Amino acid sequence: MAKRNETSTGKFYFPHSERLSEQLRTVVGPEDVEFVRVKADIFRFLLKSYLTQAGFPETRYIESYEDLTEAQANGQIGSPLDHFVAHGLSEKRVVPVEVDEDYYLDKNKDVEAGVIAGTIESAQSHFENYGYKEGRTPSEGLEELVEKWNELLS
Repeated sequence: MAKRNETSTGKFYFPHSERLSEQLRTVVGPEDVEFVRVKADIFRFLLKSYLTQAGFPETRYIESYEDLTEAQANGQIGSPLDHFVAHGLSEKRVVPVEVDEDYYLDKNKDVEAGVIAGTIESAQSHFENYGYKEGRTPSEGLEELVEKWNELLS
């Protein structure tokens, strides 16, 4: 009898490659860079799946935006994750990330100097206002992931 692995327990699913590739279109752009065009509903599904697995911080997302807090209280929006996928990304809303203050200051001496001098409130505030957009890493456990995202987005 074949040994069961994680893919046979019902916890993993990925559509057949032929079915998926029918919906994806490879386009060669400037400098022979390949892009994949994908239907918006497939992109939103992939994004939601990724964010679900990554542990999307729903409470922090809603609490970061006064209009969303109010809209949720009034029943105008459902799931914060659904809101981000349907609207938040295109509205350029930021998903809040928790910063390990000690790690961040150790890795970012310019920020540490600013915190000591009193020109920067904290590692968290620096990350939220500048570091996130700059691609800085908020905590040690995210180094590889942030590095890969930085590579892909450059």
